Amino acid sequence: MKEPYFSIIIPVYNREKFITQTVNSVLKQTFIDFEIIIVDDCSSDNSIQVIQKINDPRVLLIKQEYNQERGAARNRGFKESTGKYICFLDSDDFFEHNHLETLFKATQLENSSEKLYFTNAFMYNGKTRYKKVDPNIHDYNIFQYLLDFTFNPARACIHKNIINEFQFDTDISGLEDLDLWLRIATKYKITQLAPYTSIYNMHDEQYTTGDPQRYIKELKNFKKIFSKQELKGKLPTSSMNKRLAQSYYFISLRSKGFFSILTNSWKAFYIYPNGYNSNSNKTMFVNCIYSIPGLGQLIKSIIRLFK
Repeated sequence: MKEPYFSIIIPVYNREKFITQTVNSVLKQTFIDFEIIIVDDCSSDNSIQVIQKINDPRVLLIKQEYNQERGAARNRGFKESTGKYICFLDSDDFFEHNHLETLFKATQLENSSEKLYFTNAFMYNGKTRYKKVDPNIHDYNIFQYLLDFTFNPARACIHKNIINEFQFDTDISGLEDLDLWLRIATKYKITQLAPYTSIYNMHDEQYTTGDPQRYIKELKNFKKIFSKQELKGKLPTSSMNKRLAQSYYFISLRSKGFFSILTNSWKAFYIYPNGYNSNSNKTMFVNCIYSIPGLGQLIKSIIRLFK
């Protein structure tokens, strides 16, 4: 049997509401030489039953024996893949109809060069969608770009030989994509494609908005990434500090108690004095004032009187 040009790997965990639309966004592609490998990571809802209703010979369902997170599920999917290029799609995101055709044309122009490609993306909030405007990768040091403008897996397409060498680190859940892109960049070229061909679906159940421990986990995982030997001396200090400050900033906003809020706010400011964004320093200062025992609520009430 002829090997497909693309293998699309979809890790699934409790996505019965989205998985049909996600898979259909692949099945409706204008370029049809592909296989879909769905790796269910021990869903406890009806995801498997929903997937089994999809009737297409290009869809393969693999069931993990126990929950191992997205990185391990993607790695498992890769082991079962046969395509020349590997694409990833999270189980709540979608492809535009021309996603694979865009990637196919790019790989043909590059004469089958071994590299990582990524397209641009739309953001979708359940009602409207808009373009996620990222700068041109050529205007930045590649490692700075990846740290400052990390693209999600649905935008990526990687030659299979690269994935044979670099896979997702299962010990860095939540930032496994950033970690992989950085390590790939130490050896292979990364190319940005202009078309907007994927859709990032924002909703309350996703990791980026639904996990209350997100920034505590990310702080720990950023430190793991930055300590990797193969990345030593390659990552810009300013970009690393900005990402650490981002974590401390959000940890401070979610902290309880004046000392915890003050400590994490100070760490964010000390590491990156310019502020994670234009409002972060002001927000942290106000949050610290409002959290002062006995005085915070009084100060807040007085300020409200003058508004």
